[in-house]
Amino acid sequence: MNKITRKEAITLIKEFVKEVLSREEWYKNIESEIKAIVWYGSVAKGLNRADSDIDFYIILPLEFEEKFTVGEYFYHFEGREINIVLRSIERMRKLARAQNDAFEAEVLRGCEIIWQKDGEVRELIDKIKRVNSCRV
Repeated sequence: MNKITRKEAITLIKEFVKEVLSREEWYKNIESEIKAIVWYGSVAKGLNRADSDIDFYIILPLEFEEKFTVGEYFYHFEGREINIVLRSIERMRKLARAQNDAFEAEVLRGCEIIWQKDGEVRELIDKIKRVNSCRV
């Protein structure tokens, strides 16, 4: 397996959502509520190895995160491991205000939005990066 490029990873994520996730029952139950799909981790930052996994958040309302979170969702697609974490928009709003989670701020520092319903997630990520820059 070769090291995946950022461009290849973005294409892979979009294909994975279309070909795999769209058929999953849990995904069908949250699809209309999704605020954004946010890619993070070593591949997003360009620090990956050939065997690195692809990580992304699905940002949605808290009630859906609580109902459908069973830990991380792990998949294998096109020879790659893909890890999905459900993350609430409320948690992101709190992080943007409270500046109290250096780990989460660091995760979001190298992220990229693959898809978003509106501009709120972009605004929150930008604010999180700004307000946590001294703490990370």
